Amino acid sequence: MDLVDIVSSHAPDARPVFATAEAMALVARVPGAQPVPAARTASAVVVHRAASGSETGALTVLAELLGDHGIGVLVLDTALTSLPLGAVLRTLGEGRLRALAVHSMSSSGARAAVVVTRDLEVPLRSHVLGEPFPTSGPDASLRRDNELVVEAVVARAMRAELERRLRVAAEEERRLQAQVEQMRGELAAESKAVTQARAEVGRLERALVLVERRSPGYRAARLASAIRDDAVGAGRRLLDRWGPKRP
Repeated sequence: MDLVDIVSSHAPDARPVFATAEAMALVARVPGAQPVPAARTASAVVVHRAASGSETGALTVLAELLGDHGIGVLVLDTALTSLPLGAVLRTLGEGRLRALAVHSMSSSGARAAVVVTRDLEVPLRSHVLGEPFPTSGPDASLRRDNELVVEAVVARAMRAELERRLRVAAEEERRLQAQVEQMRGELAAESKAVTQARAEVGRLERALVLVERRSPGYRAARLASAIRDDAVGAGRRLLDRWGPKRP
């Protein structure tokens, strides 16, 4: 979700929007956004940014900047799965802040935004139905309790299904890994067999050459070739080898 949409959805009544130095780059597209003034404003929207690992400290800073009717938007660089939940809840309570919503973000390197306020008249927004909770009366607690309980049940069911799928995926990965290892073994064995076969072919070729060189036909062919090339020289060599020896 974009920061412009977050601000407009929680402050549709044209409140002034201020940003701390850490968050100024984020509010470039938010209409009318200005740096935080020296004096606290009662009902402004204040945007602050928390670097990874400094969420509770940044939340304390935001609490000090908010008036009794202001709305704070803390932009997180940390993924929600890595958020120190217990410390954040404790800091919210210490600052007497009420969390209105948590939004995922995908812009400017931000991962999520927590929207908070001290104003009890600002309604919670149901992220399930996309509409505000009732702010008072029995319908308010009934609606909130129903949504929280049903959502928790659905969340647990979804988590169980995800864990099941992860187990199936892990088993499939192990099966495929075993197949890969088996194929590697088979390829290694085939490669070794090919190497041995090539060595055997080379040995046989060398043995064949030796046999051919020892055969009469091979010798006769060499003699005929020598006579064609140099008949006189070949004759002399034959006489020297096979003719009568001189005294």
